[in-house]
Amino acid sequence: MSHSSGTNSNKEYCCARSLRPLVCMVSLFCGLFSVVGLTSDSTGNKISLDETLFCEPTLSYFCSNIHIGCAGQSTLRTWPFTISMVGNKGKMASAIERSTQIKAVRDGDIVRADDLDSLILFLKPGKDYIKVSTTGKFNFRHYTQRGALMTYGWCSVEGAARQKAD
Repeated sequence: MSHSSGTNSNKEYCCARSLRPLVCMVSLFCGLFSVVGLTSDSTGNKISLDETLFCEPTLSYFCSNIHIGCAGQSTLRTWPFTISMVGNKGKMASAIERSTQIKAVRDGDIVRADDLDSLILFLKPGKDYIKVSTTGKFNFRHYTQRGALMTYGWCSVEGAARQKAD
């Protein structure tokens, strides 16, 4: 009797082991599909990267990794913010009241892509940065004492965002 239950256990283990590549492939496909879905603008409109932008994170908390889902969710909540730009200088301002842990307004330098399809705002002081594309998609890398955290979301031209809210 112990021999037959051992055989069943081995069969179950072999079956699970043979399914592992299929599960990995399905997970990879779902992850890639979600990333493609998140980066495409359903309206096909592009936003101007020369105006004040209102940015809203998709995730409630920062994560250790956001490349496929939220791995390592932190306890640090995300927040909406605006980005204003003048030439190669920029400013990120929290759109809500923040604790004293996070500066409400931070200056930075802007680097624009050669094709003008995206920009990166490097915030001072520190290594934090926000990359925004003309699709409106943003990625925000925030460094803490415990390491790098990430989030993503969508930006729109500030006036257009306020009109939608009204």
